Amino acid sequence: MVDVHLFGAFALEWKLPARVALNTSAQHLAAYLFAFPNTPHRREKILDLFWHDLDVRQSRKALSMALWRIRSPLSHYRGSNIVLRSDARAIKLELGDTNIVDAHCFRSPKRLQFLRLPRGSKP
Repeated sequence: MVDVHLFGAFALEWKLPARVALNTSAQHLAAYLFAFPNTPHRREKILDLFWHDLDVRQSRKALSMALWRIRSPLSHYRGSNIVLRSDARAIKLELGDTNIVDAHCFRSPKRLQFLRLPRGSKP
């Protein structure tokens, strides 16, 4: 099982006593992909968002390196139900369960229902 923390400091936590260490650019990309999962993102858009200050060749290299850094720990946990797909045009993070991401869990209908309860009520 995996928990993804977008609130506070970005973290990928496996239900083992291990944390995934990513460099800053890989953390930013991973946070973006986990914030918007199951959606293809055009490579050009990703390059403009994260590496707009680099030339085209350098930005593509930085993107490839960030994808490799994200994929590397995911490849060790085949049962995690998280798949990072990329091709020449797009990048997509497929999540079977978006509730592993704290931000998605917070936005879930069940959580929102709890937040709307009158003060002092129990779910």
